[in-house]
Amino acid sequence: MTDISIGPIDFGDTVARQLEDSGLPFARDAAVHGYRPDFLVQCAPDRKIVFDLKNWKPDAKALRRAADQATRIKDVTDSDEAYIVLSEPIDFPLPKGVITVDALPDILSSAVARCDLARGRKLPVAFAPAAGPAVETIFAAMPFSEAYEDVFFVAITHAAERNGAAAKRVDLDPFEGDIVERIETLIRSASAVVADLSESRPNVLYEMGFARALGIPTVPICSTPLSDLPFDVRNWNVLAYAKGRTHELRGRLAERLGAIL
Repeated sequence: MTDISIGPIDFGDTVARQLEDSGLPFARDAAVHGYRPDFLVQCAPDRKIVFDLKNWKPDAKALRRAADQATRIKDVTDSDEAYIVLSEPIDFPLPKGVITVDALPDILSSAVARCDLARGRKLPVAFAPAAGPAVETIFAAMPFSEAYEDVFFVAITHAAERNGAAAKRVDLDPFEGDIVERIETLIRSASAVVADLSESRPNVLYEMGFARALGIPTVPICSTPLSDLPFDVRNWNVLAYAKGRTHELRGRLAERLGAIL
């Protein structure tokens, strides 16, 4: 299913408690420029910090991808700082933007100092980030490999934002329990599904079929030859794109989403 194993994340409440102790205003699952980070901290109207949680094993490949995602999340959310938070303690240097949950208090202390806040003091309500529950969700069914990061962070989040929504991908979503149940829950709650059928990945085809069976609007996209798709899929109205040129997909995908939402 993915180049990096994913599964239940059970330290979200720990992170929430640490944020509460810091006195910094925060929101969980807030919509920010078409993306939903796990935690958004906004200690001033013009200063944002975002945190995404992962239970990835800290091998070289996972750390490289985590650092890349931290950079992408910082860019897409227009944040001052963005961090991927790993659950397991690590006794060697981590790349920029990657921390472990036990290092989070130090990051928060620095944020408090930079935001000129005393620990435990609350900012005016106007500074606090909105949770954004009214924002529609676009579920991204796609391969979870590094080769497709641009598709999500460049094209899908942009298309979602253009339509007043925020994109969700299960490997970027903290959850507890069975992953298939979580995927089905996210699809049921989505206003639309964007399914990247490139390489005919079985999990993506399943998720697309599940959404269509529920009557949820879907937009299939694909970068590999459409002739390679299963015969009962290749004749759908698939939006073709070229790898490495996902910036050209942004506008077309936004228009297609706008037409079905």
